[in-house]
Amino acid sequence: MMKKLLSFATLCLLVPALALGQTYVQTTMSTLNRFIYNPAAAGYNGGFNATSCFRSQWTGIEGHPTLFTLAAHAPVPKLRGGVGGYMIYDKLGPLSTLGANVSYAYKFSLGGDKMSPTLSVGAQLGFLQKALNAEWKYNASIGIDPLVPLGNYSQSVIVPNLGAGVYLSLPGEDPGNPGEITEKAYVSLSAVDLLEPSISSLAQTPSSSDARVPRSFYLMGGYRFFFNEKMSLQPNLIFKTDGISAQMDINAMMDIKPMFFGVGYRGIGAGRHSDAMYALVGANINTNFTMGYSYDFTVSALNAGRMVHSHELVVSYTIPKVQWYGRVIKDTQGIFDYGK
Repeated sequence: MMKKLLSFATLCLLVPALALGQTYVQTTMSTLNRFIYNPAAAGYNGGFNATSCFRSQWTGIEGHPTLFTLAAHAPVPKLRGGVGGYMIYDKLGPLSTLGANVSYAYKFSLGGDKMSPTLSVGAQLGFLQKALNAEWKYNASIGIDPLVPLGNYSQSVIVPNLGAGVYLSLPGEDPGNPGEITEKAYVSLSAVDLLEPSISSLAQTPSSSDARVPRSFYLMGGYRFFFNEKMSLQPNLIFKTDGISAQMDINAMMDIKPMFFGVGYRGIGAGRHSDAMYALVGANINTNFTMGYSYDFTVSALNAGRMVHSHELVVSYTIPKVQWYGRVIKDTQGIFDYGK
């Protein structure tokens, strides 16, 4: 019964209106996977990075949302910036989204030395495939709704995806590695689905004639406080909106090498109404490999039965120093400095 109810709600709310659903990417460990939110973040951590994320949201409800992302990006000094790409698969009941993008970010220094802030401006181009696969059944005593397909229904549509963003990074000296520069603070602003492509053919009903993928906007920021060479604290803020609905996350991550821990709160309506509280834990297995896990406890009315929660796993691999033809590249202006 719950699965049928979710399927009906998906068609009635997500397809005709879209803005009433979860139109933007929802992850808890956003700070570990910034590139999927902003193409300008390509190469922000100074080396080749590949990150995978799997999220199971609102488990306890049949047909609950699931999300998988795979992203890779790296700085390319010869192009004065970074390049990357990612794929995303999202499923909610009978509605699924498959997408892929490629990105380029142009990076320039706002000063004359390594301790100066850097600003990146990026753009992404790709596609989204929206698909609806469902079997619709009705109680004969209620009757058939002429706006909803009857029986087995399958339809898909492919639309372009265009996004852009800016990423500001403030460097600082790493207490654990004297002389090494690390990111101390960041501010990220981006927008995706700028074209607002039509998906009216996905559900061929009168109510879906104006259905579009709405623009989504993301604002992220964080500041890292260093206590010593092994311990630091980083508060973060993430704000997401499609112009109609909004969501805000506030969290803090404590890094006690090689482990890190965090707690956070997520609100909807720009944070005015509670959605979830969450905790995360992870480890830097070595200088290249990082793993993280988060658990969300839903505190909204959706969790009236105390059985609705979310899980997320992030795995990240980074090669800190980028090399070509067996040598480390140095940028004479100090924007890309991968060697000593």
